[in-house]
Amino acid sequence: MCAFIYSFSCNEKLTGYYSGIIIDELGRPVTNVLVKENVVEKYANKALTDNNGYFKFKKTEGILPDLILLKEGYINDTIQIVGTHAGESIAYSPIITEDSTKITLRGKTHY
Repeated sequence: MCAFIYSFSCNEKLTGYYSGIIIDELGRPVTNVLVKENVVEKYANKALTDNNGYFKFKKTEGILPDLILLKEGYINDTIQIVGTHAGESIAYSPIITEDSTKITLRGKTHY
């Protein structure tokens, strides 16, 4: 499972955007991955990754929906969005490193 950590304090201004880089299991950027909010389709903000695997799109205000990653030839994935307030901490197992903006999309294996 992948997760973005979405944190804020009363004194910080929120960026209002999701952004990150989608890579494959070899660390190469994956182009044209559809990254979208898991909400009713007509309200879902979304973006396709560019040639560097980078995506950025506006967050829907007032909610923290999971993000869905879709690309033919790869396993569909969901990124859990987690909200925290100042002073709170979250522990994951396995541990997520500081760079939580790189997301690995696993290829489909054929048996």
